[in-house]
Amino acid sequence: SSGINAEWPLRPGEHSSTSSICSEHESSPQYDSPKETPKKEDDYRRRRERNNIAVRKSRQKAKQRIIQTQERVMELTEENDRLRKRCDMLQKRKKYRLRLCVDTTA
Repeated sequence: SSGINAEWPLRPGEHSSTSSICSEHESSPQYDSPKETPKKEDDYRRRRERNNIAVRKSRQKAKQRIIQTQERVMELTEENDRLRKRCDMLQKRKKYRLRLCVDTTA
């Protein structure tokens, strides 16, 4: 043997032993795209339905948290306004009392 593959080059119409191995795998059922069995389809549909329910529930909870946060912001804004008004009123009282003290000492 001169080290040259005797099967190569092939003449038109000839097939090497390796090409028959490759063609066996191509037609083998393990290489075909498997059809899903009804059980697999049912499992998939059940998983999808459970996931859809979980997603709806999660989105609803997120919406509820947003609503609660908005309500809390409104409450705190109102409280802040009320406290600012009280602070203003107390500062006016302080100024008034300081003026009284200054006026009585003069």
